[in-house]
Amino acid sequence: PKYFIETYTDILQKYDSIISIHISKKMSGTVNAAELSKKEIPGKDIEIIDSEYVHLPLGFLVLKAAQLAQEGRSKEEILKGIYDLKPKIKILFVPSTLEYLKKGGRIGKAKGLIASLLDIKPILTVHDGEVSQFKTARRWNQAKTELIESMKTMIKNPQNLVVSVGDSDAKEDAEEMYERIKETFNPKRILRVDIGTVVGTHMGPGGLGISFYEE
Repeated sequence: PKYFIETYTDILQKYDSIISIHISKKMSGTVNAAELSKKEIPGKDIEIIDSEYVHLPLGFLVLKAAQLAQEGRSKEEILKGIYDLKPKIKILFVPSTLEYLKKGGRIGKAKGLIASLLDIKPILTVHDGEVSQFKTARRWNQAKTELIESMKTMIKNPQNLVVSVGDSDAKEDAEEMYERIKETFNPKRILRVDIGTVVGTHMGPGGLGISFYEE
């Protein structure tokens, strides 16, 4: 909380209000820390948002908020933009193993997979703020193809598609996925990012993730 208090106090010297967007509270104590910090600064306009996501989708929400702020939109308009976008975002990811998610306590509703995953590649998603099973594949290459096929069933207007492709030390796979998505969907915008150390610690090396929505 001390870090948030210092940060919020510094920002409020220049601005009237704060919109603070964070990783899912089911995956981290960050939202609770932010809420506690807000209580230590009474009478100030601080909005704490649980993104219910992590990394790629969280980034989409932050980018949307920043875009609207730069356009001079009101706080209410920015909040509406965030909450309108939230349900549109999809995320699919394939860890090379569930070992790191299990150790980090972030495996959520995918627990049932553990016993049967000796030769299976899990395709996971985030639902209601926690990791859950989406599909399974027998091999790594099949899992990558399944990501594309799953996207096809979810996307109605590819011309409005915004995609982010990330990896945790699986750059060749991520580059391949980036090119396949470009070729298959010709999206409006596609981003290529690294999955940072905080998320990568739980996902483990060799993981691949995609997140997307339609504008």
